[in-house]
Amino acid sequence: MTRFVSVMAVMIAGLWSCTGCATYNWEGDIQRAEQRAQAEKKPLFIFYKSWLDATSNRMLNDVLQKPDVTALFQRSVNCILDDSYGPNKKYMAALGISRTPAVLIRNPDGPDSKREGYVPKDAFVQWAKSTLEKAQAPAPTAKTPPPVQPTPAP
Repeated sequence: MTRFVSVMAVMIAGLWSCTGCATYNWEGDIQRAEQRAQAEKKPLFIFYKSWLDATSNRMLNDVLQKPDVTALFQRSVNCILDDSYGPNKKYMAALGISRTPAVLIRNPDGPDSKREGYVPKDAFVQWAKSTLEKAQAPAPTAKTPPPVQPTPAP
């Protein structure tokens, strides 16, 4: 009986720990994720969570795992960070994030955008679409001003 309980506990722990992993191809190392995003000139999506926090897990399960949400992040580098690892806390604090859950999109050529706390799915989709459109919009090209016309002499 104890062997059965042990096997079941391992299986449940394995399933629980990988929830949401497959659809995003998560990076777990922020330095590697940043290097990849810069090299590929892609936005960097960061989900900062606490594994033991019910709100973080609710955000992962009820928002980030929905097919229309995962589809938004197929062309970005995606990183999931746990707050129990000290360097992750310092990194996120340097970006002005102090609590979990939090989401951040770092644009390759533009400003970052972040949300802290639980974000309902519809609000999250609206925020993500707007932020990713800015990240993937072509940079404005410099336009040559029109030539100055000489003013006729009176």
